[in-house]
Amino acid sequence: MTAPRGPSSEQAYSVAIQNDGKIVAAGTDDTNFELVRYVETKPILSSFIVPTHASLGQQIQLSGLATDLSEGTSTLIHNWKIIGPGGFQVDLSGINVSFVAPVVGDFVATLSVTYGGGIVEMMSGRISVENNAPLITGFVVPTHWAQGQRVRLSGVATDLNQDAATLTYQWTVTGPNSFVAVLPGRNVSFIAPDEGTYSATLVVIDAQGLSATSSGDIVVENIAPTITGLVVPAEALEGERVRLTTRVCRSCGPMASITIIS
Repeated sequence: MTAPRGPSSEQAYSVAIQNDGKIVAAGTDDTNFELVRYVETKPILSSFIVPTHASLGQQIQLSGLATDLSEGTSTLIHNWKIIGPGGFQVDLSGINVSFVAPVVGDFVATLSVTYGGGIVEMMSGRISVENNAPLITGFVVPTHWAQGQRVRLSGVATDLNQDAATLTYQWTVTGPNSFVAVLPGRNVSFIAPDEGTYSATLVVIDAQGLSATSSGDIVVENIAPTITGLVVPAEALEGERVRLTTRVCRSCGPMASITIIS
């Protein structure tokens, strides 16, 4: 088998581009040679995913993938740089990365893809990081209650952006005759001194000042008293003082006594 010969400087060659795109050199001695031209190409970003909005304190996922016609994908290096308010900056490597935004504001995520030849392809995306208000997930306020008895109120909230322990709870209760009670905490109580409709409002505030509010009405009724004790002697003499004693409870008041002379 004879090894193919290269172009000879002793004869003239004509160069042509074939229909299949190959470049060939044809010599006068019926020898043809295919010419190959190597061209440096830069990476091409085939995927770039950066969210436009995100929540404060939550993981923000970034994704980018590039290909290179001359180098494939295995030799490509993906580097991310994220900058934000207050001098925030973080550098990450990889196709899929994530970070947590510590403050509210606009962040810029830039992906740079390089390979050994030093050619770089870059793309950037802007992320608006916002603080979401707390969400009240539990709210317990009775609809009816008895006058003079202790009313118990309870509430709980969550916040996507921060730990629940950073939330501040405050109740405000208003009612008849200018009644007002301001009560801090998740679980609180008060005594309704008069009958009528009372309004209980819970406000939950996060560390950045955003708040959530929920309200409920309580109808307080004057419950009829209940006789819980009655003392009546079985016998009495004419003309003597007869003492009758009863105990009336409205959760629960003082004893009252009645004396009958017969």
